[in-house]
Amino acid sequence: MHKSVTLLWRYVKFAGSTVVGTGVDFLVLWLCSEYIIPDLVVGPYQAGDYSIDAFSFGEYVISPTISFEFAVFTNFVIAYWFVWRDRVKGSPKNTFWKNYLYYNLTSTSTFFVNLLILVLVERFTHLDVIYCKLVASVFTGLMNFVINERLIFNKKKAFAYKQSFDEKKK
Repeated sequence: MHKSVTLLWRYVKFAGSTVVGTGVDFLVLWLCSEYIIPDLVVGPYQAGDYSIDAFSFGEYVISPTISFEFAVFTNFVIAYWFVWRDRVKGSPKNTFWKNYLYYNLTSTSTFFVNLLILVLVERFTHLDVIYCKLVASVFTGLMNFVINERLIFNKKKAFAYKQSFDEKKK
């Protein structure tokens, strides 16, 4: 299959897995922000002429953090077994958790970008957390695909895992 068609197909699979992960993310976000930790409020703060209104830390920071980790694991499992399966070489026992560690670290970096966007959108628009999360997710979705394609499930790295696994079998 032509390289650009393969990349496009991989992106379609990634987008589909992202829909599932986003569903998990939004469901857990809703459950946390509505039922588990909705009322942890910080502020208001006044510093000279600058003031910050009361801010629901539980709803806009802790709940998205918890929902994010649920979504990361869901997305990784789908990415590992479906989207980039052809690049996962060797025993899952040897590669699953190592890849998950890298995946989680890079996803966490992207999460902070997502969280920053979410909070900025809320500060400027005062929209509900769900809408703020949607806006932030649009920007970070493509960023995640590029990181996975180039770093986590890189062809060269997959080849090195395969060589290492084959040598251990001998």
